[in-house]
Amino acid sequence: MTDSPLTYSANKDGSISIKDGDKEVRFVKEADLLTVKGGADASERKLRDSEASWNTKETDYKSQLSQHTDAKLAAEARAKNAEDKVTSFNTMQGDYTKVKQDLEAEKTKGVASLTKALEYRRQLVVSTFGIPVDTVKDKTMEQLDSYEEALKAVSKARGAGNYVASPGGTGAQTQTAEERAHKILVAAYAKQGIKID
Repeated sequence: MTDSPLTYSANKDGSISIKDGDKEVRFVKEADLLTVKGGADASERKLRDSEASWNTKETDYKSQLSQHTDAKLAAEARAKNAEDKVTSFNTMQGDYTKVKQDLEAEKTKGVASLTKALEYRRQLVVSTFGIPVDTVKDKTMEQLDSYEEALKAVSKARGAGNYVASPGGTGAQTQTAEERAHKILVAAYAKQGIKID
């Protein structure tokens, strides 16, 4: 302390200030001190409560963010799955179209082959039994089966052998295997527009 005199002053708030040179000490009533201390404690409690509230809200927000992120990822996965299904469907649809076209092509080939086989069968019946072409030209495969069986039965019953009924009704003519083969070839080439003798 210095040798300067101490000065005392009473303040409006009920506190007393003592000055010793440049230093000042202030004395307050104990009740005021407890009020200030109580206010500080209350502020400290409010701060702790606010921090706890903030921590709870932060945890809630993080939980909600996590749930929304999970929901977003699940939606993206569903969208990707749907895109994959659409791609797969488009691929299958392309495959189906190709298989359908191939099937139609094979049906067309099958019909052509069946028509050709039917024509060969008609020629075989004509050449084997020496009957006119007009008698078998419109017959189906099943009708040819029946017709051929009937012709076999008649041939055996009459013993026709290598005889051919003449279209003019002049009687039977003998026809060799070479003559029959030649006749079949001439007819086949004629259908293709080629004339042979």
